[in-house]
This record gives sequence, structure tokens and C-alpha cells, in this order.
Amino acid sequence: MIRAIVYDRCVDAARDLCAQLRRSRITAVAVHPTDFDRTFEAEGLPHLIVTELEMPLFSGFELIRQVRSEWGGQELPVIAYTSVDDALAWAQARALGANEVIAKTGPDPVKRLEAAIARCLGRGDRHPPTAARGVSGMFTRWFTRPVAAAA
Repeated sequence: MIRAIVYDRCVDAARDLCAQLRRSRITAVAVHPTDFDRTFEAEGLPHLIVTELEMPLFSGFELIRQVRSEWGGQELPVIAYTSVDDALAWAQARALGANEVIAKTGPDPVKRLEAAIARCLGRGDRHPPTAARGVSGMFTRWFTRPVAAAA
């Protein structure tokens, strides 16, 4: 099953999106932009990140920038699923390293997001990147569990 983190300024909208994605066998966790320490500790690393571009405090642009600087490549796909209706913003998101930019407006935005996820992950069989990659900084907090001390 595909695992995703969904960042959005409206966590209720993100939860609705997560519920819709579950129908396509995508396990998604909604995270508010002020809660960037949310992790997938129980399930492991995510397969991809879905983010809104315009969020308070920490924009989707900054999230993409940090994902690319921490991972150094395209190994962790990032999809901008956004209400921003601006071709320049979409181009900026792609220039920063977003694999796809999907507008929330228009016909069937969730179906278009599901298609983008399929394109980013192939058939969805791909395993998430491994922690052995030398993840550091904020991604250490996000995607790795501390080893419990032996009693």
C-alpha cells in the first residue's frame, strides 16, 4: 500500500483528501503546516509527499526546497496539490523540484492527483527511500524512529 503525507493549511480539507485517497489504496496522513514533526513511525517511510503551495508559516515552496536539499534528488516524490491558480507559481514549484503540480480547481482534481501519484511511483510497487541514505536534519525527525534504550 502506498503511504503519503498530505500538508495543507486546512487540516480538515487534508483529512477529506486522505479519506478519498484511501479508496485508491493510498494511506495518507493529514498534517497541518505548523505540525512538521508528524511522522510515519508506525508504518515506516512515506512513498511521497503531497503539499499545498500557499500555507502559513511554512510554505509548500519551502517544503519542496527542504525535501530536495535533504534528499539531494528526486527519490522522494513531491506533488504540489494546490489551490494556487498561477502558472508562475507552478513553474517555481517545478523548478524547486516538485514532480507534479495539480490544481485543486477543475474537473476531478482527486482523480488527477491519483494519476499523478501513479506516474510518480510507477505502478505503486516502489518501496520508499531507505533511511540508510544518510537522512539528516528535519527528515531525521520526520522519518526515523529513535532506538529505545535497553532497560
